[in-house]
Amino acid sequence: MIRECEACGKIFSGTQYQGKCPKCRRQVTARNRPTGGENAEREEAAIQARAIERAKKNDRIVAEGYAERQIQKTLEGVPKIDVTCEV
Repeated sequence: MIRECEACGKIFSGTQYQGKCPKCRRQVTARNRPTGGENAEREEAAIQARAIERAKKNDRIVAEGYAERQIQKTLEGVPKIDVTCEV
């Protein structure tokens, strides 16, 4: 379907009504993204807070000591090696 961009007036083809040509839509989405600094720090803090809440709800996850338990489990399955040297 042929449409006219509401922002720049360019004629473009689109299957759904979007109002703006692809170039104008990309410009709008690029402006809405955080550029770093305070916005990025705030977003990172929000992500961490959500992750902590999910971990609290899912109490079967235990991360402390996990590596040590895996090492111990692996070593239990390995036979002992005789390291005595006979000449």
